[in-house]
Amino acid sequence: MRTALDTYRAAFEPSRFSTGVDEPHSMVGLNVVCGETERAASRLRSTVELFNRRVTTGNLGNGLPTAEDAVAELGGLPEPTRIVPGNWPRALSAAPGRLRELLEGMASEVQTEGFVLLDLIANPFDRQHSYRLIADEFELPDRVSDDLGAQRHRPASSGGAAVMYRSLMYTSRSGREDGTPPSPGRVPE
Repeated sequence: MRTALDTYRAAFEPSRFSTGVDEPHSMVGLNVVCGETERAASRLRSTVELFNRRVTTGNLGNGLPTAEDAVAELGGLPEPTRIVPGNWPRALSAAPGRLRELLEGMASEVQTEGFVLLDLIANPFDRQHSYRLIADEFELPDRVSDDLGAQRHRPASSGGAAVMYRSLMYTSRSGREDGTPPSPGRVPE
């Protein structure tokens, strides 16, 4: 990730147009799951871990597995997320406070302005709870609807799997002149 962003920044040329940008900006997309505890977060991350395993073998099964099915097929919970500088995992999971530490460390490592958080959580109630925990940790305004019908659905391109998604943006660097910390915010739907 660092190499790609460094290359982009080095090759960046300000726009010639008045509506263009004068300096490089970046956002990094991550698959992120939050749970009340590390164990709960790992349980939810098991769906994406199994999905990724299935994708590499070409056997997608019947779409996105439930957390229970994923834990059973994987033979247990995935290990807690560990970040090695320069070698990030495909998916992150943690309890709220540790997730914040992980994201802030990653933002610092690559000097990104923010993240777009995605997930592959099969259960819409679990997904909604994960986003509520993240929103609470980052003190985001409550925009998660209790109406699960408001969830967007997009069929995956292979295997007919239904992948449900929502995006969340966390702004990691302050653009304020007074140097006060930034206010995280959601990507408009």
